[in-house]
Amino acid sequence: MTETGKESVIRSTFWTTLLFLADGTAQVRAIEPKRMEPTHGKDLFAHYADDGESAVASLERAVADRRQRAEHYVGEQRSHIPTTDDPFVVVLLDEVAFLRLGRGHHRHG
Repeated sequence: MTETGKESVIRSTFWTTLLFLADGTAQVRAIEPKRMEPTHGKDLFAHYADDGESAVASLERAVADRRQRAEHYVGEQRSHIPTTDDPFVVVLLDEVAFLRLGRGHHRHG
């Protein structure tokens, strides 16, 4: 392994957040339609999606959670302080093109 490119970004994200993942103040939600890179660490993810339907559901959940957090904090505080009830959430999306294809966009060429 050369530790370059996408794989090094994924690994550094996990190393950086490992203590927070362990204590529950952070979580990673993975979307991996190719079912290649993160499948061997699926147990580390709060949610894992590997097809179009579950990927969209996962993203919609992340957006809903963000909106709920914003509504909760409006007028109260500007910064999020992660807790086990309201953790810092990382959405690991491998292959943005997959989502575009799922929304009716097609590659040409």
